Parts: sequence; C-alpha cells; structure tokens
Amino acid sequence: MTLSASYEQTNVGVSNPLQVSISSSVVLTLPMMGQFIGFSPDGSQIIISSWEIDLISTATYQVVKTINPFGDSFGGVIATFDSTGTQIYSVVINPYPTSGYVDSYDVSSGKRLLQSSFTNAVNLMKGSAPGSPLVVATGDPVGRQISAIGVLDPSTMNWVHSAQFPNPKSFLFSFAANPQGDLIILWAGGRTYSYQPQTNTLLQLSISAAVLSIAFHSDGKHWLFPDESEPTIHVVDSASNQLIGEITLPTVVNFSRHGVNAYASYLSSVLVVAPDGVNCFAVLSDNTIAWFRFDQMKFISIIPGPATPIAIAVDPASQYLYVIDTTSESSNSNFVLWKIPVPTL
Repeated sequence: MTLSASYEQTNVGVSNPLQVSISSSVVLTLPMMGQFIGFSPDGSQIIISSWEIDLISTATYQVVKTINPFGDSFGGVIATFDSTGTQIYSVVINPYPTSGYVDSYDVSSGKRLLQSSFTNAVNLMKGSAPGSPLVVATGDPVGRQISAIGVLDPSTMNWVHSAQFPNPKSFLFSFAANPQGDLIILWAGGRTYSYQPQTNTLLQLSISAAVLSIAFHSDGKHWLFPDESEPTIHVVDSASNQLIGEITLPTVVNFSRHGVNAYASYLSSVLVVAPDGVNCFAVLSDNTIAWFRFDQMKFISIIPGPATPIAIAVDPASQYLYVIDTTSESSNSNFVLWKIPVPTL
C-alpha cells in the first residue's frame, strides 16, 4: 500500500513554519508479530524478529524468507546479521522449559548452522562495522535477568571471554552497541554499565538516571537516552561518560509499549540516530514520532503515518525510516512495517 502525507512543523524554538512532504510511504503487512528491526550490511534486506525471523527485500518490499526457530512451539527471538550479510545470529528464548540459545543461520537456505551449548542466553548485540564482535548477555532468559556478558566466537559458539556483573540477576532494560562494536552500554538492575569487548572490561557508570532506551551516534563518540519523566533527550560523551547536552521534545518518549513479546528479552528501539549522524527519531507517549537533528540539537517536527509505533530504525544509507506499527498488543492483531523517506530541511 502506498500513501502520501504532509505535515507542518510544530517546532520548539523555531519561528518559521516548515512544510515537509513525505511521498510514497509504503506499508507492508507482516506475517507475524514484529518487535526488532535490523538491516544487512549492504541494506538489501531488512530483518524483523520477535516470534520468528522475517527477511524482507528492500528492492521489492516483500518478505522473501521466514525462519521459525520454534517449530510448533513458541517463544522469543532477537536476531541480527553478521558483518558479511550471509549469516544471521539470534538469541532464541523458550519459555517451557526455560532456555536461551544462541543460533546461527545461513541466509540463503534459512538453515541453522550452529547452536550454543549453553542455555542461558538473554540477549545479543554487535556493531555494524566489519569484524565487530558478537556480544552476548547471559542469566535468566525468560526473567530477563543478566549475570554475565561476554564475547562469543560465532564460528564455534564458544566463549572468547566474559565478565560477571557485580549484582547477579540484574533485570535488563536496555542494551546497545556503538557502530564500531568496541563499546556496549546497558542499563540493568537500575545501574548503567559500559562493556568493552576487546579488553573484557565491565564498568559501572556514574549516570544515575533511568536509561530505558539507548541510541549511539554513528561516530561512536556519543550516545543518547530519553528522560524517563521529562520530554528530554540526554546526550552523553562516550569517552568521559558525562552528560554534555539535551534536546527538548514535545512530550516524553513512550516506554509503555515495549516488550510486546514477553519472551523477547529486551526493549525494542524507540530511539534511533540515523547512520548519517544528523537525523534522529523517537516514539513519543502520544504515539507520534518526533524528528530531531543532532547537528542542531533541536526538535524539528512530527512524522505522520503510524498509529501505534512499536519500534523504529533507519537503513544504512539513511534514506528511510522503518516503523513497526500495530493497533493492539494482541498476537492476533496486524503488525505492519512502514517505510518512510527520511525528511530533509
């Protein structure tokens, strides 16, 4: 389905109204619930995961492959491409009996290649740069509580090294890697941590605010998180881990629709910085999507279209904003994927 929409800027701190047109926005009905969005390195495929893994061609905007890790059962899955785009890594969480595996799949055939011998995987993350390590958090998969984090060798599914959390069974709220893959930020058990995969260094940071969603800037030198109760995006310097700026939005960011799939082990992304390092987007509490710019450190306008956004992402070329949208949290409702051109000033 192709839609056309236009909207007028309702900007904070900008006097002249700005008309931005979004033409040829496309909506694709997903075969199953969707909660997480990722891309192949060349941007030719989109990966959607939650109950299953769906691969979507960006050229045809059609589902080209579905991978069901559970057979006749059900659970949660979080998936990402490897650095070559030929394999998929995923955490597969089974509620009965409780287990969490790390699997690898061949993209062409959809067949599983390897599965980890450990059964307590909670989440995984890796940067988009070639050679970025595969980082896995372990603990209680269904309870989303983590006890350790480390680097996994995907060619063998064996540990390279890992570090223990000082507070075992910390509930995991947010988890993100910088594009370079050499820094992980996570918020667990009410504390913010940084993890450096190369040196296996886990540090607790002095940031006292609730870090409920994390988005790295493309330069890896900054990361952003939304305030829990104020309409504010905080900007953090990655080297000093100090707050260095704020961006005001029309209202607070929406956290209430996170975790649509109870067995998918971390919050879906409601905050994203495009790879161009300029355009940023956040899902707000009124179910609108805010567009703001990092270079200007200010809110620009509201993106029209999606009714109830669950997750957002921007493709590697920074051309399109993709939005998983639904009208209900029921597994029987329709989940759709919006493809919206990234606006420009």
